[in-house]
Order: sequence, then C-alpha cells, then structure tokens
Amino acid sequence: MRLMLGTVTLVTLALTAEAAAQDATPTPPPVTSQELGAALPPASGKQRFQFSRVGDSVLRLDSETGQMAICGPRAVGWACQAVPEDRAALESEIARLQTENAELTKRLASRLPQSSPPAGPVQPEMKLPSKAELERARVFLEQAWRRFVEMIEHLQKDLRDKG
Repeated sequence: MRLMLGTVTLVTLALTAEAAAQDATPTPPPVTSQELGAALPPASGKQRFQFSRVGDSVLRLDSETGQMAICGPRAVGWACQAVPEDRAALESEIARLQTENAELTKRLASRLPQSSPPAGPVQPEMKLPSKAELERARVFLEQAWRRFVEMIEHLQKDLRDKG
C-alpha cells in the first residue's frame, strides 16, 4: 500500500515537474520533506530497495543486485542515475589485501619462537604430605588457636575492668 502511495506521489511529482517545464522554467520543482517521506517506503520489512536521503537527492540501493543509484530532481521531474561502480578495481584491491595479509602472517610466524607442542596432556604431580609435616601443621594450628583464645580472654578482661 505504501509502495503504491510512493509511486503515485512520484508520478504526481513528475507530472507537476513536466507541467512546470512546459511553462519554460528550467528549475526543478521544490520537494518538501513530507513529499519525499511519502515517496520512500518504510525501512522495515523485506523490500528490494532501500532509500537514504543525501542532501536534496535520495540514494537508492537495490538489495537484490547491490546496485546503487542517486535519484533527485531534474529539469523534467525526478530521475535516477546509476552510481558508477568499478567491480574490477574492487576485486583487485581485495586480492591485493589478501596477498598482503598472507605475507604479513608468514612474517609474523617466522618471528615467533618455534615451540613444539606438548606430547600429551600434562598430569600434575601431586605429592601428599608426610606424617611429620602433618604433625608440624597440627602443632602450629593448635598454638595459633590458643593465642587467639588468650587474646579474646584479655580483651574481655580489659572491657570488664573499664566498665
């Protein structure tokens, strides 16, 4: 529905411009933002063309072919002119960049230190403590606990004496 309305608006603009051209006025008719907005389809949905405003003109992108055209007011209404595209230049630039990327990757690989991958998964070596080490740890914890309890007792005594 909007596409039909946009088409009708464009046809109306073209007829208005044609009538103005017959009056021997070489300047194109002014286009209001409302008319331009009405001529553009909504941005959402699966549509073939996408439009973007560029000054007084509109850039049209064909989403199926990738071709672009600039559409705008001309002496006899609105017209679209294809934007020139040098596909061969784009493809040669892509090829050049791919070659450069491959060369840089090789140079980087040659500067990195060469390391051999591990033979297999490395198993962490786990050594259990001996009975003597366990006894030493137990004695240490016991002494630390006794000191802590003594500190609490001294603190309680000081609080009672002050209170």
